[in-house]
Amino acid sequence: MRRSLMGVILALLLSLIMSCSGFDTEIKKNDIVSFNNPLAILGDFHNQAMDSLVYYKVSLDNLESVSFEFVERKFLQYYEIPKETITDYQKDFLSMIKQQAIEKKDHQQTRAELYNELGEMTAEMSKVEIAFINDIFSLIIDGISDISEINNTFSKIDSDINASTELTQDEKNGLWAVSAIARASYEYNVNNGQTRAATLEGVVTTDAQAALAGLVSWRRVAKTVASGLVFGPTGIVVAVAKEMAYSAIVGSGIYFCCELI
Repeated sequence: MRRSLMGVILALLLSLIMSCSGFDTEIKKNDIVSFNNPLAILGDFHNQAMDSLVYYKVSLDNLESVSFEFVERKFLQYYEIPKETITDYQKDFLSMIKQQAIEKKDHQQTRAELYNELGEMTAEMSKVEIAFINDIFSLIIDGISDISEINNTFSKIDSDINASTELTQDEKNGLWAVSAIARASYEYNVNNGQTRAATLEGVVTTDAQAALAGLVSWRRVAKTVASGLVFGPTGIVVAVAKEMAYSAIVGSGIYFCCELI
């Protein structure tokens, strides 16, 4: 009788341990999947800009100036950061982004061409940054159509960026910004009847590449002005966040300008 009672107790204890173990595992899994990208608002800005381009029938000639003004207004509205005037360098850079986007629209990149271009763009980045950039673009070209799966996969990437001990905070912010814009663009275009499945990959990769170009450009050129930097959400330098947002809106905006719809 005692042995039987002990057996029941042991079985109950084992069952309790197993159930507790399973509960803990599930919580950890949910923590990863539900991680909130600290720079998700950049993705929100991007999608609001796409709606504005369509609603106001913005022309291709005005795309750069409208994108710049839109981002400036949003940063003033949310962070009370004074509006800036577009510089000649920014005009030239956004014009280049627009031209490259038009070329990509007319000639769909092969995956080999995409990764060759990414290799050139990320040549000065750390190996860890490059690995995350490749993860983001691999997700885009996988062509996932389920919104829940898209969100979970991007959240996992964002969570892994957060957990990395090999990335600086500046590097994390840059990666989160690229991820936020790519995720928002993906969601926007998956849900948009105007974007055909055949062009989904092209629109989102163009978007993410433009955001990445904004990051690389700022690192190479504007970071020489290191004094008086203004810090915004999660400590990202506002100039970087704006540069990436302008670039991404111009990059995918060419698909939504009135002449090209």
